[in-house]
Amino acid sequence: MRSTPPYLMEQLHKKIQTIGSDANPKMEIAVSRSKTTVTDGDYWTSETIRNINGLGDISLAPRRFLPYGPPNRIYEIHVRDGIVSTSIREYPDKLNSGWVDQFVLGPGENVGLAFDGHWVQHRNTWRLVTDEKPWIFWVDNQGVLWGQHWDDPESKIELSTGVNFVTSIRGWKNTVIDELDQGIIVGYIKTDGTVWYRNYCIQPNDIIAWEYEKQLVEFVGSALSLNMMIANDYRMGFIVESSTNEISWYITNRNWGGMAVGPENVTAAITDINFSVLPVTYHDTYDVENITTGISNITFDVLYASLYNSFVSLENIANDLDDWGRIITIEVEQELFSVPTISIYDIVGAQELPVGIITMVDSRHLIVTINDASEIGMNNAEDIRVTISSVMNEAGYTFDTFEETFAPINLVPTAIPLPEVEVIYNE
Repeated sequence: MRSTPPYLMEQLHKKIQTIGSDANPKMEIAVSRSKTTVTDGDYWTSETIRNINGLGDISLAPRRFLPYGPPNRIYEIHVRDGIVSTSIREYPDKLNSGWVDQFVLGPGENVGLAFDGHWVQHRNTWRLVTDEKPWIFWVDNQGVLWGQHWDDPESKIELSTGVNFVTSIRGWKNTVIDELDQGIIVGYIKTDGTVWYRNYCIQPNDIIAWEYEKQLVEFVGSALSLNMMIANDYRMGFIVESSTNEISWYITNRNWGGMAVGPENVTAAITDINFSVLPVTYHDTYDVENITTGISNITFDVLYASLYNSFVSLENIANDLDDWGRIITIEVEQELFSVPTISIYDIVGAQELPVGIITMVDSRHLIVTINDASEIGMNNAEDIRVTISSVMNEAGYTFDTFEETFAPINLVPTAIPLPEVEVIYNE
């Protein structure tokens, strides 16, 4: 707001407002309207998703087969009166069919939905071209987190237990190295307030699979809600609200390979041709021939990483029940850029121990658990051999398989009963 200058106030107070009295006031108003996607209805389409009683959590996403234009269908999952159901809507809805119910998944409390697909550049913008059907996620009344590829019951998978909140998103995919794929990310909060996630993405063997669950260890509070996002600089992030009403962001590194720099085309043409015949020079087969091009002042950077890796430390630690035969901590020399395959072998007992959850604390530290199905873990072992394979280095190549042997401590051996004689006879 601007105040009126004194000389204008003097003119305005005159009884006769004429040119002769040197008082012919005028006012001109210029209004500039800034068009934004927030305030302009032309940029947004308002859709009523559900208008029913008993509606709980809901999640939806559009399907798009082309990197331009509107989506062709919208998929949705929701909770109503404690029951998880799904529906679809054609887009644009030319027949005015509205939301069409699909199938019921049973009792549940929280839902999520995300499309897989591949990123395509259109007019200098990367857009996700989706698969035909999405993945859906729901938490049942027992706190079990389930995932399923839409209406395919054979794809149903138990992702975690003790869960009370779930959300999902499709992350960035490196277009140069296939294995650098964030995939579909399912984030969830467990009943103890910790934040976890799992990725459905390309593995080093070129298959798409669910990776082991990982904890967002950087968050140390008790989470109330969770959201996820992808940033324009090819990162993805977790947005966590804690029980103390604080909101924290946790952002990944860039997954930008082949995406942050647009493709360039170099063309050449020959004009004003003047040529002459050059003499032919013959060389012996084993002579060294040097060929020099006309291009100069160009430098190249080569991404290199060794295929050799080794263990820095191996040790067993106690779990919550003070059992030292269940958990092994690992530190390796070189950074790991994918979840490895780990095998644990009891040398004296001559048996493979079943590996449970593999947690990457960071790129050089891992925690491995013995599967709960094993009754004694490694308590009866003397020497344990740990082998790591199928894990990528920074350049996107697979490390050579490496292994190490160590003697676990504080074990409590379990007595194995002697065989009992069932019958004795002579022939």
